[in-house]
Amino acid sequence: MSENLGKQLAIISDKASCLRLLRESVTEAGYPVCFADAPNAGLLPESSSVSIWLVYLTDEDQWEDLLDGLLEDSDTPLLFGSTDVPPPSSTDFMRWKRTLLEKLSKQIGPPESFRQVATSLPQLDTENPNQAPPTSLPDPKTEAIKNQAPCNDEVNRVWVLGASLGGPAAVKEFLDALPEDLPIAFILAQHIDKGFQSVLTEVLGRHSSFELSKETIGAKLEYGKVYVAPVETVFDIKEGRIVSTGAQWQGPYAPSIDQVMDIVSQYYGANCSTILFSGMGSDGAISGPEQVKRGGMVWAQTAVSCANSSMPDSARAVGCVSYSATPKQLALQLVARIRKQQKEAVPNQSQKAAG
Repeated sequence: MSENLGKQLAIISDKASCLRLLRESVTEAGYPVCFADAPNAGLLPESSSVSIWLVYLTDEDQWEDLLDGLLEDSDTPLLFGSTDVPPPSSTDFMRWKRTLLEKLSKQIGPPESFRQVATSLPQLDTENPNQAPPTSLPDPKTEAIKNQAPCNDEVNRVWVLGASLGGPAAVKEFLDALPEDLPIAFILAQHIDKGFQSVLTEVLGRHSSFELSKETIGAKLEYGKVYVAPVETVFDIKEGRIVSTGAQWQGPYAPSIDQVMDIVSQYYGANCSTILFSGMGSDGAISGPEQVKRGGMVWAQTAVSCANSSMPDSARAVGCVSYSATPKQLALQLVARIRKQQKEAVPNQSQKAAG
């Protein structure tokens, strides 16, 4: 992972709409911008303050002298692109943004905000580790999980939880509001450095009735558990078990929420849905519409309750989000939905038995 602390992006484009979309896309993803303007708009910043130039011109021949000057500075890479940007709020535009961010990540590493995700982790009570939690929340260290669905090959309700900056606190609030006997499994795709995954697992499981699986690769999906998608490798699902593919995640953030959604949705079809929580960028907005086509749903955290709403807002923009609420309200709505499904399943089972 490249160190890009203190470095910034410089953007040049002779098309106003492209310039605006470039600046919005990179700043939304967490990359700082020190210059964004037309090629003849004034003085350029010192190259020492620029980590990469984004040059998007409709007529490169017209700006030959400018390009020659930039190319002479061999220490600062240039990224050239077309000014033909897809319409915003379309999945093609989300793919354009993802491709742009992938290129940036390969050149200068992920944005600094990626490393700052851990700072949004809810704090453990390190001064009083033996202090009892609130009476309304069971402590999994002292109370066993009751009425948990047995391990079998019939797991047919799996939801992806996608989160980034500000996500850990939101996901914790969501999980803490769920009852212990809910027949559902979660796969959490949280943008975070690998070194913080164990801390994330500990924090999220502190007061939750759901068990946070410490080992995801090789695990068999069971109800009552949360599986944290690994940072270091793309996974697949084979016969209800999570297996490593050995491939790396696409894009500047790991794991890729779009990829996780697609993997789980392809395996479980209409039995897979997603909740997108607080986060930067637009991860999840590409696979969201495809998941809906397979019969699943996409829910999202409300913008006002997010630390950063770019990610859920992007999914709402492409029209795939059917329900938005606070983390606790999302949990209550999910419980109500599953309880309704359970009640509807009882008559069907009785009819089958009678037949």
